[in-house]
Order: sequence, then C-alpha cells, then structure tokens
Amino acid sequence: MIMKKNFCVWALLCLFIFSACKSEGDAYQAAMSSDDMEVLYQFLEEYPDAPAEHRDSIACKIENQRYKGAMETNDIAVLEEYLSLFPDAPKDHYDNVSNKKEDLSIQNALYSTITDGVDIVASYQAAETYMSNHPEGIYATEVKAFIEKEAEAYKAELENRMKEQYEAKYGELIRNKTPDAHHHNVEEYEKLKQKINKEQQAYYEKYGRIDARNGYCKCGGRDWYEN
Repeated sequence: MIMKKNFCVWALLCLFIFSACKSEGDAYQAAMSSDDMEVLYQFLEEYPDAPAEHRDSIACKIENQRYKGAMETNDIAVLEEYLSLFPDAPKDHYDNVSNKKEDLSIQNALYSTITDGVDIVASYQAAETYMSNHPEGIYATEVKAFIEKEAEAYKAELENRMKEQYEAKYGELIRNKTPDAHHHNVEEYEKLKQKINKEQQAYYEKYGRIDARNGYCKCGGRDWYEN
C-alpha cells in the first residue's frame, strides 16, 4: 500500500514537471512567434526560471523591437528611453540611436533659432546651416520656405550692419583720408584701406554691389570709400 502510494506521488510529480516544462516551452515558442511587446515582457515575468537561452532570446527580441521603433521615430523622448533601457545594447544599435538623438537635438535647436523672430540675421544663418547639414531633415520643407521668403530682408539687414560696423571702426579715417591718433603712420593706414577693400570685395562677390550712399561707393572699380 505504501509502495503504491509513493508511486502515485512520484507519478503526479513527474506529470507536474512535464506540464510545467511543456507550458514554458509553449509560451517561449508563442513569444518568439509574436511581435507583441506585452507578450514578450509577460514571458520574462512569468518564467523567471526559464532556461537562460530562452530568456536571452526573448530579451534580444525585445531590444530589437525597441531599436526598430526608436529608429522609426523623431521623438527624442523615445530615443532617450531606449538609451536608458539598453545601455548594453549592440554597439551599432546604441550608436545609431545616440547619433539620431544628437542630430534631432541639433535640428530642433536650429529650428528654434530660425523661428524665434528675434534676429533675422541669426535666423537666416541658422537656416543656411540647417539646409547645409540636414538637407533631408524633419524641418527641411519649412526651412526652405523661410530662406526663399526672407532672403531680401536678410541681405538688407546684413548690408546695414556691415556699414554700421565699418562706420564705427573706420568712418573718420575714410572721410579724412589721414591717420588719426590711433594710427602712427601712413603705412599702417594704407594697410587699413587694403583690409577694408578686401573684406568689402568678399561681400560684393556674395551679395552684389550697393549704390553710392552714406559716403560709401563701389563702381567703376573704385574703392569703397570716396576718392
């Protein structure tokens, strides 16, 4: 009788072990066949003692799914979450997500400068930088439209600032055509004139000539200052 009872206990124990193994195996196969993140996480939660290769495979599948989602989004929060959850991800995955996050951060910063409306020169130059570095960026369409719309305003403001800058630095010298108290000899003054002409020539090559006004002129090959 005792022998029979022990045999029944042993049989039930074997059946339980077999059922548990079958259940984990079925759950593993189901999880590996699914792209549902809830199913994958549920396996890890319900089978903490599953074979290491099973758990590693599921964890790898989760990382791949999260990586795919990160690379398909422009949401910096999603990218940051991936980097936080998977610091030991494959190097190419981690680097790709990290680089995308950095690139989007730069794009957002540039676009913020472009649209703040405070300084047309800063905004326009940020737009040029954006299109140079991110021609297919997430704001490319908007930035192209901004450049086309604001080109003349940018050019006019840049010209005004350049004239103000040179007037403040060199205006008196240009009008008087003689060294002042800050310049000790004619040779130094001649170097100053050459510097002015060189910088204004670079400006004209990029933006074209301006009409004679406010003491400045560039026509017929003459210097910017009146001779």
